[in-house]
Amino acid sequence: MMATTDGNNAGCTELKESMSAEMVPVHEKQVAVSPKRDVVKSTAVVKWSATQFPVQFSKLSMNTNLNDAPANWLRSESREEQHLRDLPWQRHHSECSSFAMANCYPDLAGEVDVVSDAENIKRLLKIPFENSHASLMVHRVGRTLLLDNFDVHKHLLRQESENWIWLRQFFKKSVMKSEDELKHVPRQAKTQAALQKQLMYSKFLYKSLAESNGQEVDISQMEKHHQVSPVPSSSPVVPHFVADRTPAIENVKLDGEGGFHRQTVWTFEDLRMLIGTDLPVFSVGEHPCVSLRLRDTAQPINVVTGLDYWLDNLMCNVPEVAMCYHDGGFVQKYELIKTEDIPKLESCRFSPQTVKYVATNILSFLRNSATKEGHTYWLYKCHRSDLVKLYDLTTLCGNSVPNKGVTPFTIPVAMLLYRLARKLRLKPGSHARHVPQIKALLQTSLQLLDETEHAEVCTSALYLLSDLYIPDGCVHNEWVDSNYDDTSSEQSSEEEEEEEVEEAEERRRAETSVSVKDLLNVPKGNLHPVRRARLEGITGTPDERCQDGLQFLRRGLGCLERDLQVRASKAEHTSSIVEEQLTCNASEAIPLKYEPIQPKDLAANNRTLVQRNAVRAQSRLETWHTLTKALLLRKACMAYYVLASEFLSNKQYGCSLKYIRYAVHCFEAMGTLKPSKRADNGYLLMLLLLSTSELRHHLAIGVAFDEHQRGFDDMNEEDTFILDSAQSIVSFPEMSWVYKWTTNRSENLRIALRCLDTIRDLARHQDQTQAVKDLMQDVTKKTSAICNELGKTCMTQAESFMHNGSTFTDMESVWKDSMSYFERGLEGFCKAKDTKNEAVVLLNMVRLHKIAAQTYISAMETSEQQFSGPERHHFEEAFECYRKALQCLNSSLAFKQLRNNILWDFSSTYLTLGMYLQQYPPRSAADMSKVHQEVAELYRKAIKKCNQMTVEPGEDLWRCCKDRMATLEYNLAELHISSYREQTTPARQQKVFAQTEGNFKRAAELFLQAGKHYKFLQLQCKRLAFHNSHYNSGEDNPAVLDTMLSMIVDCERPLMEAASSGFPDNDKEKLNAECREPSTLLEYLVRPMLIVLRQLLKRAKLLKKGEEQQQVKDLYKRSLELQNQLKDESLTLENKFKLLAQLISHIREQYLGGT
Repeated sequence: MMATTDGNNAGCTELKESMSAEMVPVHEKQVAVSPKRDVVKSTAVVKWSATQFPVQFSKLSMNTNLNDAPANWLRSESREEQHLRDLPWQRHHSECSSFAMANCYPDLAGEVDVVSDAENIKRLLKIPFENSHASLMVHRVGRTLLLDNFDVHKHLLRQESENWIWLRQFFKKSVMKSEDELKHVPRQAKTQAALQKQLMYSKFLYKSLAESNGQEVDISQMEKHHQVSPVPSSSPVVPHFVADRTPAIENVKLDGEGGFHRQTVWTFEDLRMLIGTDLPVFSVGEHPCVSLRLRDTAQPINVVTGLDYWLDNLMCNVPEVAMCYHDGGFVQKYELIKTEDIPKLESCRFSPQTVKYVATNILSFLRNSATKEGHTYWLYKCHRSDLVKLYDLTTLCGNSVPNKGVTPFTIPVAMLLYRLARKLRLKPGSHARHVPQIKALLQTSLQLLDETEHAEVCTSALYLLSDLYIPDGCVHNEWVDSNYDDTSSEQSSEEEEEEEVEEAEERRRAETSVSVKDLLNVPKGNLHPVRRARLEGITGTPDERCQDGLQFLRRGLGCLERDLQVRASKAEHTSSIVEEQLTCNASEAIPLKYEPIQPKDLAANNRTLVQRNAVRAQSRLETWHTLTKALLLRKACMAYYVLASEFLSNKQYGCSLKYIRYAVHCFEAMGTLKPSKRADNGYLLMLLLLSTSELRHHLAIGVAFDEHQRGFDDMNEEDTFILDSAQSIVSFPEMSWVYKWTTNRSENLRIALRCLDTIRDLARHQDQTQAVKDLMQDVTKKTSAICNELGKTCMTQAESFMHNGSTFTDMESVWKDSMSYFERGLEGFCKAKDTKNEAVVLLNMVRLHKIAAQTYISAMETSEQQFSGPERHHFEEAFECYRKALQCLNSSLAFKQLRNNILWDFSSTYLTLGMYLQQYPPRSAADMSKVHQEVAELYRKAIKKCNQMTVEPGEDLWRCCKDRMATLEYNLAELHISSYREQTTPARQQKVFAQTEGNFKRAAELFLQAGKHYKFLQLQCKRLAFHNSHYNSGEDNPAVLDTMLSMIVDCERPLMEAASSGFPDNDKEKLNAECREPSTLLEYLVRPMLIVLRQLLKRAKLLKKGEEQQQVKDLYKRSLELQNQLKDESLTLENKFKLLAQLISHIREQYLGGT
């Protein structure tokens, strides 16, 4: 408690009850004060204070003369003294003080309800309690209202104020109703009495500080009431670019203090306000936080004064007020009053609930009326008027404002909107949610600022707008935060449309008003933000967003160009001036003008101070322009990369290559302006080159080049301007080969491969993040695919050499290039573990080896040479590639078709090599028996590969496999026949005969399964001829005759099939030279039939079987008749087949008993 007036009693003097009548507001009815209704919710958090803790003071002695100046008066030896020196004179702040505070705390601007000087808040809340004058300028930023005092007398009634001529005309024409109102317009008190009062208050504060007994403050108790936040730090570093320095703004302080002793966030019921206040807060004894007031005993506290004291304490969260009473400057007594007791004082009684109603109602009126960001509103109340009016000066006076409608508030409003947008953009985790608001703030800021006079800020705003449309994540196809739900809304769309129409009608009125009596009414419900039309967000497809973003980038580059031109013209205009006074930089020491004994740079030392300052200023400008242009070009490069990717996915390759060209120009220009940016954006270049490689790959496949070239040559205005801006820095990029237009397949593939190799070089200097690792895996696969295509291109050239009859020496260079590409592609696919493509590359290598082998074989055919080592080497290499390909695929059913193709081709190659060995046997290297053994082994391997294929019975591939295996068995049989003829011993012949018969049987069965009846009949002809020769060479063997007769009977069904449907063309392949045509085939079937019947007839005669003899004789006779009928050209081939089939049927029924 504070000491009493006699200095001995430590308690506080109790408050004496006043007998005066209770005073009420002018328009307030008498209402009984209820204790429950007197309670209001109020908290305050100090964001910044000139002193960290309240200054200690001591009570002055009785009759202390406050007119005498203390010894330390107006000194500033300590921080407390400096604070007290300035405190009495800080009650009047600039008209833009709210902007200074909002700029200091951009995270609160747009979040709190009001930003203002505490005096303005009190002035609004006291409107119903006094019939005084009120004049405030109101601006809206998001949901926040910025309130600033507007001195009508100073700006409108003084004729020398030229900035407000337009408002003076509006005031006299539309606002002022009579000349009498001018008499009640308040003006700043500059009387002797007012000055004497301020001086007395200043001396009182110094005396209280000078006589302090140095008592320690209980910090724990003080912190309960006085929460101090650290001084606001500078804005965080922007990841890309924003204007860190802004043009000078008149009357706007942007330092941490903002001109106030203290800045607090005051929460009053549902209202949250950022306010600046100069209330002196002290501590004494057991009272760590009190406000100190000096009052004349002759002047009692009235309602307005009590409301003023009460609001001051609430705004600073001060629990008590210490009242020092004086009489003519002599201290009389002290009284300590709790803040909650001030409304209950007899002389100044008022209801806190009424103040709450006034605050809620006046704020609701301002919110519903001041709805447009960027507009300046004027709240005005005449003396003794019952209406509080709000004028939209931007709408009412927009045409009369000189200098393109720029008012003294235009630039501060625009700068605040810009800074708030920048703060929201940098706010982590909420960028997507604030995109519509950021867009609206930036667009409004650009509408208010002149791009020529404020090029730096406008360029930054345009860059931020482009960043909304083209975020850095767009290169990864990340456009919207996954946590952002744009569809969420508090209302349905129909309700919003209805409310927007109603609000639009209401907002058309530029002049609104509210009655003072209405401010005292109980608000309807709690205070909520006014529902406004939903802000338009960023929508559209990626290419549409990029096109919109490029428009902002084009404007930004235009701003830079104009700013450079303006500065150049100013430099030329002032070049004749020898010396000009420049503003010194407070953060830099002024260099002393002296000359060293041995100057190192005479030219530099001969410069004047002004010249050196001009050089530094010019260097900063060049740095700003360089950085800005580099970042704009970087963003343009991103946009063009996205456009190139979009058009590539739509198969518009000409347009895609065009945008790649623009992107390369922008990237190299950026790297030239800021070399560090080139290294920082290496990943962007890698993505750009990756898209280029994919595009070149598509162009190499084969497209309509004429149509795509038209897309490549087409340009619009934005693209032309941006390209010219980039070319002004780099006219011919080093990477011009990237976007070179060519229709050559090989050149497109080589450019694609060069792009991928460049990516690999860039990756070595990048941080090995997961994104880089994933990209390099993609690069590895694409490199292998491009190498495979290049290998195929070279292989096609080698194949043309082969068809033209060239030797291997002629095509060796192309062949080796093809093989090197295939080997590199194979290595990449192995590294990427892409087994399927690895097998495909191995198949291409097989084909390349087969081309080389075929080239040698073609030369061998023309020169009648023998099968030699080079062609055998290439066949062996092909076999090895086949085996590796099969190892890659294993037996997985995932690549069933590819595996079957490999096995089929593998089998074909075995068959081809065997046929070449048979046709051109290397007699000089080995005897024929070994050659036959090698060929037979190749045929057996071919059959084995066919058996390994995964096919279902009845499929076309299954029938082809059976046909291939039957043909291979037939070839093996022919090999054994050749070997049979060379055998000299019966035992050896019998063994070879058994092997041959086994091959014939398997071949016959496989031909029937494959449905190859014509080949089956040819096989039977060959088989019958072989058995006939074996029968003639040996002893009479009835078993051989029975076997031959059985083979003839087996031909019945194929003959009937031929008679009914004929033979397909693909079934008439030649198995032997004798049976080419169907008619010849029939003759060759009848001949062994006659031989068998003749031998059977001889055997029947020897055995004296009369009945059997007659049957055979009849069959023999019919066979002779059939032989003659087959030569009859009048019979159709169908009838001939039927006749033969019928004869064989009779043989089966009569001789074999129908079995």
